[in-house]
Amino acid sequence: MIDASQYPYQTPVIVKYDSGDPKSLPGKGAGGLRLGRFCRPARKNRSRAANLRGIGLCTYVEACGLAPSRIVQSLGARAGIFESATVRVHVTGDVTVLIGTHNHGQGHETTFAQIVSEKLSIPTDKIEIVFGDTDRVQFGLGTYGSRSLAVGGTALSKATDKIIAKGTKIAAHMLEAGESDIVFENGAFTVQGTDRAKSFGDVVGAAYGLVNFPIDVLEPGMEAQAFYDPVNFTYPGGAHIAEVEIDPDCGSVDLVSYVAVDDIGTVINPMIVAGQLHGGIAQGVGQALFENCVYDETSGQMLSASFMDYCMPRADNMPKHGDRHPVDAVHAYQLRRQGCGEVGTIGSPATVINAVVDALSHLGVSHVDMPATPSRICASLTTAPISYAQPNRSRR
Repeated sequence: MIDASQYPYQTPVIVKYDSGDPKSLPGKGAGGLRLGRFCRPARKNRSRAANLRGIGLCTYVEACGLAPSRIVQSLGARAGIFESATVRVHVTGDVTVLIGTHNHGQGHETTFAQIVSEKLSIPTDKIEIVFGDTDRVQFGLGTYGSRSLAVGGTALSKATDKIIAKGTKIAAHMLEAGESDIVFENGAFTVQGTDRAKSFGDVVGAAYGLVNFPIDVLEPGMEAQAFYDPVNFTYPGGAHIAEVEIDPDCGSVDLVSYVAVDDIGTVINPMIVAGQLHGGIAQGVGQALFENCVYDETSGQMLSASFMDYCMPRADNMPKHGDRHPVDAVHAYQLRRQGCGEVGTIGSPATVINAVVDALSHLGVSHVDMPATPSRICASLTTAPISYAQPNRSRR
């Protein structure tokens, strides 16, 4: 693992990790990823009285926030991979956001509205998020690689800052003060050190009805656009641990417990993040234990082309998760948001398979192909270098 003192860390493959502390991640979970609870002798003995028990640990780092144009163009891309956002404040005080990323279930309309709401101190129900409408939205690159918040959200933050900057100019004119004396807090533009202030609504109204203000200095209206091209990827990382029990009679794997610690930067909406992590972990568990494309060896015909034959993880295959989101205190990006769309899926397959192999390791098994289906587990037990000694089943 890279030590915290080695950051920023230049990798051999172009990218530079700007910050991180991967060695600390396992210790940031509940009870150090609950490793002590998992390894208690009494628990181990009870488990192995009937089943094969294993613990798996995986740490990872990934590149998100696609992408710095300078890097992708050096690899052959013919376009910039920036993102754009427009914030339009109407005379009523309602806000329309036009953004180039696209939502397909991640809850962007909630998260983006929260960013604007927090910065402008207006209710989220007064904010409309528009994406995917090419008649209305300016050029954008869309959603992939956990870039929507890290790149699109930063463009949105920059555009909102431009709204505040214009509001500061208008408020200074209205309050007959210098721009440097105006502060915007809690939805009001205030002259520092005084009680003289104008609400955000007052300033917006003035923006559409400016009087005695030179139009060559400040045009009417309240709209701003910003583009953001990141200088680097973001690098979320984490540590996951899983506990499994294998029934040696039928080879089935029971995922008993799972804990994830993921450094994904500042969390805007904890419920959305938890949902993405849970869904990602479930997808990775499906890859590790259930999901498999099977083809006829002669004809090439796919034999698992429907959900009658292709096994997806169900709710009862998943334990309750214990998630933690430690925030990296040093991050180079404006919003310190690193992306979480894939972190559950990246960490979980290796974690679960490591636990499966650990459960069989005392028999000399060092590898099990994914997915670790009952047939593969039974084959591993049959061909294991050390014969499996059946426990006394009466102890169940």
